Amino acid sequence: MKLPRLFPNQTREVKTVNEHVDAMNFWMAIQAMLNLKKVTRLEWKNPNLYGFIKPGKIGDKEGTFFHYHKEDGDHPWILVVEDVEAKDWIVLPGDVEETPKIDQSKEKQIKDLENRLKILKGEATSKLQ
Repeated sequence: MKLPRLFPNQTREVKTVNEHVDAMNFWMAIQAMLNLKKVTRLEWKNPNLYGFIKPGKIGDKEGTFFHYHKEDGDHPWILVVEDVEAKDWIVLPGDVEETPKIDQSKEKQIKDLENRLKILKGEATSKLQ
């Protein structure tokens, strides 16, 4: 399998299962993720486990965040030093689908529903006591 090279002079060839793959460092993997690519590490040995970047909201912070995908879905990705220092990153085939931005009116509706749910939970708790 031949994967695209982002920076041809900064890759190294790694043999894996009788194939040649261009491996990258983490900073090159970030560049790939910024171009809506999915990246994984050879060490992980699982093409269904990959990292990507997407816009969204985590808690009260809105922005573009690192996420990882595994069999049970997408999760916020807290980077560890081992992944940042690794030089076995590869680009997986296919692009990450862009997440549509939520417009203000829908975001307000979501907040209203969340507030109503909090109120209902509070009422249910007070009735149990």
